[in-house]
Amino acid sequence: MTNISLNNPEHILNRFCLCGISYQKTDAATRGLFHISEAEKNAILLTAKEIGIKSLFILTTCNRTELYAYAADIQIITNLFISYKQIEPSLFVEKSYIKTGKQAVQHLFEVAAGLDSQILGDYEILAQLKQAVAFSQALQMVGPIMDRTINFAFQASKKIKSNTAISSGTTSVSFAAIRWLKKNTEVTGKKIALVGLGKFGSLVGKNLKHYFKQSQIIVCNRTDEKATIFAADNNVDMQFYKNLPHLVNDADIIIISTQSPTPTIMPQYIIDIKPRIFIDLSIPANVHFCVKEIPMQQVVNVDDISIMLNEVFAKRKSELPAALKIIDTMQIDFLNWLGSHSHAPMVKDVKDKLFALSNSNKVCEMADTMEYNFVSTQDEQTIHKTISRLAVNLRNNETKGCQFIDAYNHFFSQQTSE
Repeated sequence: MTNISLNNPEHILNRFCLCGISYQKTDAATRGLFHISEAEKNAILLTAKEIGIKSLFILTTCNRTELYAYAADIQIITNLFISYKQIEPSLFVEKSYIKTGKQAVQHLFEVAAGLDSQILGDYEILAQLKQAVAFSQALQMVGPIMDRTINFAFQASKKIKSNTAISSGTTSVSFAAIRWLKKNTEVTGKKIALVGLGKFGSLVGKNLKHYFKQSQIIVCNRTDEKATIFAADNNVDMQFYKNLPHLVNDADIIIISTQSPTPTIMPQYIIDIKPRIFIDLSIPANVHFCVKEIPMQQVVNVDDISIMLNEVFAKRKSELPAALKIIDTMQIDFLNWLGSHSHAPMVKDVKDKLFALSNSNKVCEMADTMEYNFVSTQDEQTIHKTISRLAVNLRNNETKGCQFIDAYNHFFSQQTSE
């Protein structure tokens, strides 16, 4: 069995792992099978904590479900995924991906920067990633190394947004839905129902109000109070959730953005047969599959909507090399930090010894006193310079013993020269 040292940066890096599925290998219906609800997320994290996992967060969006962790074996994480979702192992192997070490770090950085999004440069993912991390932090499932790993990914994302045009233009799934409607149907004078007012749904609602001023917009949410507040703040109509069947039957366009694990739009809601468009932005799908079998009912899902942004992709792809270069630089910084972190206990030990050596004579001369902090400002500056030099040398050289000897020699030579 290979010896694992958590003071070895390479060994620490190899513990970073992820498993998941995304739009790249699955359609919207399949992604629904892998989607992890808030309750399931909580249960998985608590189970992980019980079996000794210190750092794990779960990213769930309409385009991906991914588990990121620092673990001795990625199989532990995949088993949690499979068991809680009751996924057939053969389906998991077929549709999922597993990454460890540098590949996992690269993937996280690309996800945070929107480079792995279905819409290239889509920064909605960054907010979703931060929410996923915050969820785990609340359960104390983000350790110090995971915290810094994530922060380096966020820094890279920020630099890419500031220094490239990869996020130029107004593009997101929510805006793509607006563009799809503009291109494919006449919206003026139509009744548009929006079901679901989470963060994503609220953004859709604001876009609807901004772009379709000549249409009647009605919002509906499982929590009526939330719908009432949104309607008042945005000058749109609202409908109580108990009247959802009536709202669906009455509307011309129905946009669904909920987190329900089961369909909220049922075929029996449709009594009057007239042309309707259902835009289902939910994962799992929230429009029952039988709805599209009813005459004159058109059902559009996330994948259909995202195709609208292909023309934007071409412009953004030209910025991809610059974005990847920033990620490369930030990964080097992360790996340097990881090297420094692994040496931290040893560096602290040397620092403590240098302080002890610096005031040992003075302590002997004044042994009857209770105050032993006699390090002069000059000695303190010398110690800090020595420790900084040691940290740099440890990052750049493998022969640690030689670096410690060099640190002591440097300290004493500085004292002699003074």
